[in-house]
This record gives sequence, structure tokens and C-alpha cells, in this order.
Amino acid sequence: MIKNKPTSKLHWSQLSLEEQITFHEERSLNALDVSEPHFHVQDTDGTQEIIVSRRRRGEHSTKCLCPEPVYFRPESFKKLPGEIGHAYSRLVVTDRKTGRTELRIRLANHPVFRQLREAVGRKRGFYAIRRQLINHIFPLLVSSTDLATCLITLNISQLATQLSTKDEDGNIVERVTQYRVCRLIKELLKFGVLEAVEDGDVIKWDSFNRKRFPTHVAISDLGWRIIGIDVEKLRRQRQERLDAEYEGLVAPGEQITVRAARKRWLEQMRHKTLISRREAAVKNKLQRKLRPQPFDERMAAIADHLARSMPYSERYSMPPDEFEKLCYNRLRQLDLALHQESHSPPH
Repeated sequence: MIKNKPTSKLHWSQLSLEEQITFHEERSLNALDVSEPHFHVQDTDGTQEIIVSRRRRGEHSTKCLCPEPVYFRPESFKKLPGEIGHAYSRLVVTDRKTGRTELRIRLANHPVFRQLREAVGRKRGFYAIRRQLINHIFPLLVSSTDLATCLITLNISQLATQLSTKDEDGNIVERVTQYRVCRLIKELLKFGVLEAVEDGDVIKWDSFNRKRFPTHVAISDLGWRIIGIDVEKLRRQRQERLDAEYEGLVAPGEQITVRAARKRWLEQMRHKTLISRREAAVKNKLQRKLRPQPFDERMAAIADHLARSMPYSERYSMPPDEFEKLCYNRLRQLDLALHQESHSPPH
């Protein structure tokens, strides 16, 4: 292996063009080793140039984890209201004789995706796996759309979970990844069938937990039109729902626009996200602290934690057996009740 002695203390970007070429050629020769993957390129003059590549294939499979994602609204769910229910009925049909649910319309075949293909920077159409994802994500988007704000209430991770195929017990068999759903949503935003609802002044970064807040989108007017919905009728129903003092977003007698209602809804969701993340952080901290301890010491630690967090009057008036059950239930929520021991819960 050829070793190169540094001739200058400058960074390679500060060198001249010829010195940069020499620097990278020598660096490639230094990296050349029989253990490194490399290939040869034949030049026109007959000489051979060795090009080193540090890329390695890896042993993992690149096959799609869930090539056929499926979502149909469960029968136990109540019927969707207004034009949103009409949109879902246009997308999904149930055979009354067999009870089988299937797609009525496959939106991936809509002409708008061919018309705007070049405008969004695509050279070819969608692959079959992505078309399958588009066909089944629209019933999920319509099913999770809020009538008052037309916001899709599920974030990207929840959309991926709902699209994953499950067994009879509800356990995920083939998982749709969040990255796959995120890339599809970005593509649908380019085509204009979805719209971003977050303004520039909306906080997107959770500085306390150092992660982003969940992202929410909405079906655009173009998206409703390709489904076959009367957009003007949908707007009237949306305004009527807002005027009916919808779920604390609007005060009695207050007139509010859809944009302001969306902003209030997003603020409420971010507040709930902060609370759930902090509760999860406290739970993880207790798990790490109590997992190495035996069962009786865990119960004592949880009893001390509950005694400090409960009001004195409530704790003083609670019977001992109920307080013991409360401590055990708290341990069970932390998945520490029967960890490495065979203790039975209190009766």
C-alpha cells in the first residue's frame, strides 16, 4: 500500500484544482486494498484505471416489507357523515351477498397522475407497489378526515400502522414503514391531491424532547374532485360543523374561519403530544430504575411514588387493599409486575 505524506496543512478544498486532483488520486491509491471492493474501467487508449468503491451490498433484503397494503373501515365504526361518507362509499364497496369488501375506484389509475407527471419532475409512472399503496391510502385518508377542519387526524406513523396487514388477532404481519408513507405523501403533495396545512409560524420542532411534532395534511380540492365529491357542498357542511361549536374549537357564538380552526386543532394536538411524550419519558425512567430490583422493592418504590403524587386526603381515605391494587396496576402498566418473578396480583 502506498502511503502519502502530507505536504500541506491546508484543507483540500483550499488547494488549487490540480492539487485537489492529485490529492484525491493519492487518497484513492492509499485506500486500495484487496479487502476493499473495486472494479476496473477500460480507457480508450487501452490503459486500465482502478476505481475504488467503499460501498458494500450488505446481507439484508431489499424486497418491500408489505407489497400489498390494505385498509378498509371496520364494521364496528359508525358511518361517516355527509360528503365524507359519500367519498368513502365511492372508494369502497361491500358485496351484500358475500360480505366481502373491495375497492370500487383505484385512484392510482386516474388521468391526473399522467397529466401532471412531467410537471412534478417524473419521467415514468408509479410502480405497481406504489399504485397499490395509493389505492388503499385514500380510503384511510377519507376515513380519518375531520369534517369541521378537513384535516387528516392521523399522523404518518399512525397511517403506516393502519395500512399494515394484520392477522385475526390484530397483530401486524407485514408492516408498512413510516418512510414509505412519508415519501408517498411528499409525492401526492407535488401532484396537488394533498395539501400542507402548517403555516410558517406553526411550531414544528419539539425542543424539550428534541424531535419533530407529528405532521398532518389534508385532502385538497383536487383530491376531492378526483374522488367525485362536490367541493362546494363539502365546504357548506364544513362551515355548518364549525358554526355548531365543534369540540371546543369554537366558543359559543364565535365566528371562525377554517384556517383558524385548523391552527387551533394543531395547537391542541401538539399540547397532547407534549403530555404523552413526557408521560412516556417518566415511564421509561421508572422502568430503567425498577427493572433490576426485586418485586417487593418495586412495590415499595411505586408506593412511594404514588404517595408523593396523590393528594393527601385521597391517599388517607383510601383503604389499604385498594392502594395495594393501585400499586400493582401501576407496575403492570410499566410491564414490571411479573418480570422474572411469579407473583400473583393482590385479590
